[in-house]
Amino acid sequence: MLAALRSRRVFPSAVTNARLVAAGIATLSAEVTAERLLRRPRVTYAQLRQAVDVPEVAPAVAALVEIAVRYAGSGVRRQTAHTASPISVSETSPGGPAP
Repeated sequence: MLAALRSRRVFPSAVTNARLVAAGIATLSAEVTAERLLRRPRVTYAQLRQAVDVPEVAPAVAALVEIAVRYAGSGVRRQTAHTASPISVSETSPGGPAP
């Protein structure tokens, strides 16, 4: 399912933007994937399905897909933030920093 959203390209056009607006989604100015559209704040799978050709799924599956898409990037950002400023062992030693 996620692979389908990642591979589904959505191109800006008058027709596409009209379908997006009708579904309650902001218009496009550049090409995006369906996954990227679903990652937008307050966009649901049901809205995406209304505007873009994506597979029909049960409501429970749609909820899981929304969660997976929205939080997939947060782990990467959290991990990147965590590894961006590594702490040396000497800084965390019980006796304080090494001399």
